[in-house]
Amino acid sequence: MFYTTDMSVTIWMLNKNKRARTEKRPDGEVHFRDRTGEVLFMDLRQMGHPYEKKYIEFTDEDRAAIVDRFKSWRFEGYPTKYEDIPEFC
Repeated sequence: MFYTTDMSVTIWMLNKNKRARTEKRPDGEVHFRDRTGEVLFMDLRQMGHPYEKKYIEFTDEDRAAIVDRFKSWRFEGYPTKYEDIPEFC
């Protein structure tokens, strides 16, 4: 994930506002589902492909899968239904 290190990296995104709500945006309304008491952890170690011997790079498909999983967990009515996947999320 970071070019200057070859060790595993963990990124934590914290959000205190996990209650269900509707937010108006320029492209329409977004409906957040109630995530109180939930934590989403994604293990991305099995994703990506190697380059320059010791680095891993996410493909466009990897990034799309990560974003899709996150949005399906966060938003109500998202086209893809969220489900836990062992070794991923």
